[in-house]
Amino acid sequence: MNNTKLSFHLFAYWHDPLWKHFVGASVKIWDLAWNLAQTGSEVTLFLPKYGFAEKKPPFTVIEIPLLNVPGLRSVSYNLFLLLSLIHRRRTLPDVVYLRRTSLIVPLLYAKMKKARFYLEVNDDPFAGRRGEGGQARSRLRSLLSEFLDRINIRHADRCFVISEAVITKIGKQMPAMPPGKMVVMPSGANTDLMRPADRHASCRTVGLEENLRYVGFVGTLLAHQGVGRLIEAASEIVETVPAARFLIVGDGPMRRVWAEMVEAMGLERYFIFTGEIEYEALPHWINAMDVCVAPYHRDAGLRSPVKMFDYLACGRPVVASDVPGITGIFRNAPLVTLVQPDSPTALAEAVIRILSQPGEPDMDQRMAAHQWIRDRFDRRMMARMVADEAVRQCANQ
Repeated sequence: MNNTKLSFHLFAYWHDPLWKHFVGASVKIWDLAWNLAQTGSEVTLFLPKYGFAEKKPPFTVIEIPLLNVPGLRSVSYNLFLLLSLIHRRRTLPDVVYLRRTSLIVPLLYAKMKKARFYLEVNDDPFAGRRGEGGQARSRLRSLLSEFLDRINIRHADRCFVISEAVITKIGKQMPAMPPGKMVVMPSGANTDLMRPADRHASCRTVGLEENLRYVGFVGTLLAHQGVGRLIEAASEIVETVPAARFLIVGDGPMRRVWAEMVEAMGLERYFIFTGEIEYEALPHWINAMDVCVAPYHRDAGLRSPVKMFDYLACGRPVVASDVPGITGIFRNAPLVTLVQPDSPTALAEAVIRILSQPGEPDMDQRMAAHQWIRDRFDRRMMARMVADEAVRQCANQ
């Protein structure tokens, strides 16, 4: 069977009152749809109703409404998704692909259509979820999520998992799982979008002063990201490098907490919180940074370091916490310095060392970092991995 004739139905769901656009890892499903479409495959992407269909991509986008009421968002999304699929009952996808989340409808749909069911596992499904609501409600959500994860993992024809560490964790939790069912597929980067650009031009594009030195963080503002450690390190950094400024690009539940922390430490003039930005603008912000940071907490769990793929694809120096299962994949990467996690002093020393070097990495060094990502973690490679697996499995039916 020729892979250009395959039909893929891709499913994803997320919601947060602080953002309604693609952020970090969630853009991966959009890139997957785009790259699968470039192979000639027929691709339909089912997403929350946030206006993505207006982007006019080379595939079909079906936006599913949901009731924006706590406790009913996921349930209503499942219900409206089911109704949408019933309306499209004559469609016959070859592959149903779900980005791991609290959905059961895609699996049922795959079984009904006799399609292959693929599951993308983008973090540790057994870590438990720290909710923002009451403890009992958070615990209930965690149990429900794990229950649905177990069902989806058990019945998937193939699981595309972000790391070997997560595969090992799944194997311990579900020892009956056939080992060959799970394959490693890191988050990677869109290396056409994320690539080196002139720092000064990037500063002008996003409205930053070119004579300052920018230490930047990109990501969803969640506790495990460790931005609090960067704030704790900031005083030491600006004492040595007075021109240093700190860019916090993104939004999330911890924004107010960290902004208040900055204020309490008297560091307001040194910090810029951008809030949510359009994904297409992200490379301009990254290329404006002199140093990019990923100060994960030691107990962050097994997660995908999406930001680090993007940082390196733009050829920027990176200082990150050395956390097994998250940043270990970058141990031999160019322009990366790994430091002791949860240590503001270690973080500050590494950032100061980079800021104190004369000039910035030349374009050859930056392109070497970009090429390191492109050769190993380009998202087109991830799409080919999914398409090739589908061709093999569908041909053996």
